[in-house]
Amino acid sequence: MLPPTHADPLAPAAPPSHPVDALVSTMSGVVFVTTGQTACETLGASPSQVAFTTRVARSIAVLLRTSLEERSLDGRQQLRAVWQAEEDERVPSGRVTMDLRAVHLGIEPLGAGTLVTVMWEHVPALILQLESATLA
Repeated sequence: MLPPTHADPLAPAAPPSHPVDALVSTMSGVVFVTTGQTACETLGASPSQVAFTTRVARSIAVLLRTSLEERSLDGRQQLRAVWQAEEDERVPSGRVTMDLRAVHLGIEPLGAGTLVTVMWEHVPALILQLESATLA
């Protein structure tokens, strides 16, 4: 379970106890997430970048935080399916897929199918980074 989000914008986005791989940055109110080196080397993921609106980034962070509370991939997939059905009604909409080793994040229709891969062990840090990026 993750600690609560800190409202202090100067606080570190990901404490040392949460290994970071995906790179998260913001510019002009847009949240950019880039595939990290570990996901590329370990999983053969493509080095990709997606740009999220703050609403989509926040929504993905909530889904991921909730998903970590589930122990099974089936449970996580069920949460994702419900979230995806709700998200698909919006434009732009977030896109999330999950497998045993990683989550894959994108945005539609703007992302044109591009997905950023983040290994499960790096998801806690990604959540904190997304939450921090959407506070501004």
